[in-house]
Amino acid sequence: MFPSRINIVLAKHVESLLSKNPPGFFTRLGFAAFCRATKPALVSALANAPLSETGVADDGVPYVVCSDGTRLFGQPPSPIERRYYHALRKWIHPAISEETFRVAVDVVLRYQFPHALPAITVPYKRFQRRGFHKQHKDMITDIPGLSRSEREHLCRRFTPQFGESFLDIGAYMGYGTLRVRQFLGKEAPIIAIEAHPGNTSLLRRNIEANGATNISIVPRAVWKERTMLRMSTKGRQANTLLDGIVSDSDVHEVKVEADTVSNILEEHGMRELGLISITINGAEPEAVKSLKPFLANSRSPRLSLAGWYLRDGKRICELVEPILREAGLRTLVSPLGRVLAWKESK
Repeated sequence: MFPSRINIVLAKHVESLLSKNPPGFFTRLGFAAFCRATKPALVSALANAPLSETGVADDGVPYVVCSDGTRLFGQPPSPIERRYYHALRKWIHPAISEETFRVAVDVVLRYQFPHALPAITVPYKRFQRRGFHKQHKDMITDIPGLSRSEREHLCRRFTPQFGESFLDIGAYMGYGTLRVRQFLGKEAPIIAIEAHPGNTSLLRRNIEANGATNISIVPRAVWKERTMLRMSTKGRQANTLLDGIVSDSDVHEVKVEADTVSNILEEHGMRELGLISITINGAEPEAVKSLKPFLANSRSPRLSLAGWYLRDGKRICELVEPILREAGLRTLVSPLGRVLAWKESK
């Protein structure tokens, strides 16, 4: 563990130096070689990304069309992402342009391998997944200490079932929501909750572009009461209602409407919970407390939650696990902090 931590720190330092230097030939060559060496899985995934078309809409919003016909709008690349594109363009899918590079990355990380599906297999060795999100390094297949039968059982439990409900808390731009919908069908009740105004705009656009009329969009943050709050954000990711969750650099605030999960579920008439995904950067305990009576009364709820954030000196997983057990769910916390909770079918 100790040498690997040193290697990660050194890799990040070297990457930072290379990315900030003027984009001369040798720097560009070195940056490309370094990215390919340290992010082999991501480069490979971008080379084989399931894309049939990419482009920029008339209003300047980049988009891709996946090989299954799903159209996904997203964000333009940041300056560093443009550097990545020029360094790697010879080794990635030829349809990916500079303007669509960030969308293509999000397709891999959020649509092809969505956070809400811990049972899927990421076909790269775990140590190669640098550049992937923490969820992708914490799949059911990665959790140590499970027997083969236990692992297979969990994978079956967390595979979406046709027609069941899906509650996506922290839906971002809806890539994962739309991917899960493919398992559930066009009539399954789905609620996508997203607070950031920019994300909500793209979420709505993606839902409408794909005719996903069974997905209800809720443009609110999740909290312990209905109120207006200030959300800290570093762009459109790393959004939080709490201090100390994201680093202070480049953080600004936006005012958002907040509500309880129970109010949202009552408003949309969703009483039977199936698949649940929660990634809201620190407010997971409030979400789970509000969900508790719905979890207790549902036949077969399965929840996946990002529990590695620190809050008041404790990991989120430590705060939510007792609440989930009180609701009658079995729980499993992975070494990185992903929380899986489920109720066995009777």
